Amino acid sequence: VCGTHTTTIVKNGIKNLLPKNIKLISGPGCPICVTPTSYIDAIIELTKIKDIIISTFGDVMSVPGSKSSLKICKALGKDIRVIYSPLQAIEIAKKNSEKEVIFLGIGFETTAPIIAIAIDKAKKESIKNFSVFQSIKTMPSIIRTILSDKNSKINGLICPGHVATIIGVKPFEFLEKDFEIPSVIAGFQCCDVVSAIYLLMEMINNKKGNIKNIYNRVVKYEGNKKAREIINKIFIPCNTIWRGLGNIENSALEIRKDYK
Repeated sequence: VCGTHTTTIVKNGIKNLLPKNIKLISGPGCPICVTPTSYIDAIIELTKIKDIIISTFGDVMSVPGSKSSLKICKALGKDIRVIYSPLQAIEIAKKNSEKEVIFLGIGFETTAPIIAIAIDKAKKESIKNFSVFQSIKTMPSIIRTILSDKNSKINGLICPGHVATIIGVKPFEFLEKDFEIPSVIAGFQCCDVVSAIYLLMEMINNKKGNIKNIYNRVVKYEGNKKAREIINKIFIPCNTIWRGLGNIENSALEIRKDYK
């Protein structure tokens, strides 16, 4: 499910090492890939407004909308700044009080905590020219949707390790209870992924649909308590559109009214 696992698989040639009857299928674990075109188009429209600074993570820059991209807009002179943390966007807002600074909050549960911290900080410090145009999606609902599809023929899952670091093992227990599908939460080294595949094959052959956590050096059963608390403080679940998959119920986060 996780894009970083896909990177590990490709970099280490893991697919080429496996017998032909084992197929590794990737997705939808990249937040940029599942962001709909309409979101990108809305950002492009925002760049046309006077006195606006767009701040964003770098991976959004090249994503195409229906007519343009942020990379093209920046080349045409629009004020678009690549940053590494939404907290940097707050600093930009402080230094440019005459302009509106918009941070593009795209991500999964992994980036949700730091975006939530930025929103909380902006409110506490009464920063009036800072906005978050967010598109934060959540993993459990989309996995449930895919597995519920009658055409789905997935025999096992390597669960998203980064997301599990935040939300823990507990939200993935439905894989065992509702679907009885073998699942492994794994890290991102080559040996982690190979171990996950081995355990999945073992469970499939033994007809056991358990969930195993072999990333317990980072992932705890309850996840990261502080991260979950700040997410719940700032956001509530909502429906959203996934590129190529349509509108999925309770698969995203929106900002609570107190922080809008």
